[in-house]
Amino acid sequence: MEAGQGHIRGATELINIREFIQKWDKTVIPGMSETDKKYTPMRDVLAQELEVERQTIAELEGVCNANNLLCGEEKTDISMLSCIPDSVDLVSVRMQKRELERREADKIYKSTVLRRLKYSSLDEKNSSALFHDRKPGEDLGEYEINLPNVIINIRVYPPFKYLKLQHVHNKIMPDLNFNVLGTQKLSDLRDKISCVNDLAIAHDLSDNPDNELMPYAKDLYKSGFFYIEGVFYNDMRYPECQDYGSTIMQWASQPGRQIGEMRTEKMEEALFLNLNVRLGQPYCYLHQGDCEHLIIFSDIRLLNPDDSVDIRDYPRLMKKKRVTRTLCRACMMHSARWIVYNSEHAPENPCFFCDQCFKSFHYDEHGKKIGNIKAYKYFDQSAAINL
Repeated sequence: MEAGQGHIRGATELINIREFIQKWDKTVIPGMSETDKKYTPMRDVLAQELEVERQTIAELEGVCNANNLLCGEEKTDISMLSCIPDSVDLVSVRMQKRELERREADKIYKSTVLRRLKYSSLDEKNSSALFHDRKPGEDLGEYEINLPNVIINIRVYPPFKYLKLQHVHNKIMPDLNFNVLGTQKLSDLRDKISCVNDLAIAHDLSDNPDNELMPYAKDLYKSGFFYIEGVFYNDMRYPECQDYGSTIMQWASQPGRQIGEMRTEKMEEALFLNLNVRLGQPYCYLHQGDCEHLIIFSDIRLLNPDDSVDIRDYPRLMKKKRVTRTLCRACMMHSARWIVYNSEHAPENPCFFCDQCFKSFHYDEHGKKIGNIKAYKYFDQSAAINL
C-alpha cells in the first residue's frame, strides 16, 4: 500500500485541484472564461443571458428589491424585544417573555446565557475588516487575481496531545479556518498559521525578567512541513531549515514497517493548484520539531464575484476559535504572562502569574530575585493573533 492511500470514512475521492478548474464549463459561471482577466458586470451578463436591454435589468432590480416589502412603519428600536405587549398571544412570544422573566429573576442564569451567546469565533463577515483598504473601482494592477481561480477552505486544528493512558476521545474543534487561492504556495499558508509554540522562549528568565532581546522559538527553529497524500512539503526557505521529511522517510523505509512510498518537495515551490487532496481527510502540519496540527481541506470552489480579487487578502482568515485566557493564579484577574517553577508563594508547581504578581512575589524592592525559582515567558492561545 502506498503512503497516503488509506483514508477515513466520509472523505472524498482524490481530487486534483488543477483538473477541478479545467472540468468546469465556462457557461457555469456567466462572464468567466479561460481568457477573462476579470468578471463581467453582472447586469451585462444577465442582459446577455436574457436577451434584453441593460436598462431593463436595472428596472427589474428596482422592482424586485427587498426594500419594496417594507411599509414604512417598521420598528427599528431593539428594545421592542424586551418589552412584549400583553395583547400578543403567540406561543413563541409567550416563551420569549418567560425567558426574559427568568433572566431578570436569576442573575447567574442570565450571566450564563449571555456568555454562551457570545460569538465563539471570528466569522467571515467580521473578517472582511481585514481586507486592504481601497477605493471602489480601483485598479489593483499586479495585485489583481488572474481568473479562473479557486478558493480552497482549510481548517487548522490545535496541536495534537497524546496521553498514553487516556481512553476518552474528546471532540476537537478547528482553531483556524482559512480561504486560500489555488495559485498561492503552501508557504503562504504556513506564514499565516499562528501557534503559541512559535512564541515560546525556552530560557529561564528569572535572573533578568525584563530582558526583551530573547528570540522566539519561531526565529530559532524555522523548519516545518505539510504532509499531504504521501508527500512531505518541507519549508526550506532559510539555510538553517532541516528536511524533516527525509528523516521520517528513512525511518519508514526500515524492513517490516510497510508504510509505502513517500517523497519530498519544497513548500515554497508547491502551488495548491498542483495538489492531489481528499476533502475531509486529515493531513499533518508539523513545526517546532514535534508540534503536530491536523489540517483538513473542507471545500474547493471557483472564485466568484462576491470574493475579493486582491491577492493581498489571501490567505484569508475566515474563523478563529474563541478561547478562554489563562488567568494569574494569585490575583485571578489579569492574564498569565509567566509560568514559574519552585515558587514558595504559589499554590501549585508550576504556577501561572501575571507581570505584576510575578514581580511582587519573587523580587525585592531592588529587583533582586527571592528564592530559587525558574521563570519562563508564557503565551496562551488568546495571545496568538492572525492578520
